[in-house]
Amino acid sequence: MRTLTIIVTLASMILNSSFVSEHKYCVSITNIDHKKDSKAFEISIKLTAHDIEKALESLGKLKLGSEKEPKNTNQILASYIQKHFSIWINSKQHELVFIGKEIENDESLYLYFKSNAPKVLDKVKIINNILCETFPEQENITYFNSGTIKKNFIFKKHSSVKEFQFK
Repeated sequence: MRTLTIIVTLASMILNSSFVSEHKYCVSITNIDHKKDSKAFEISIKLTAHDIEKALESLGKLKLGSEKEPKNTNQILASYIQKHFSIWINSKQHELVFIGKEIENDESLYLYFKSNAPKVLDKVKIINNILCETFPEQENITYFNSGTIKKNFIFKKHSSVKEFQFK
């Protein structure tokens, strides 16, 4: 009987550990597409849903993608991103307008924003410290596309600002 108890206990531990939602790497992926013709930035940010829920747990349980998701979740998410991600063109910050979100079964959360942008870019500054205060090892990979110019950056807790010039 003791052997059976040990086997059941070990099997339970193995099964439970395979369903734990913790993950080793904390990464977000941001795509910024400069649409010259429409003078706009189209921005998508991919995060792990339970990471953002943990970062915002002081505001209550978001329960992203469930029927129990609070009605003001979009406002909470937009506000958080606007505090931790920004684009500056020629020393002027551009307002991010929240478009919407999508949640996939693998717990990927996609957030969509747009912003006005000049047709011609000179100096660009991007600040991205999303989730860095909650997860010190967080890396925020950002891809910036403007016509034939393509840039990519990795933002971390202590390197959350990148600047570059087009001329």
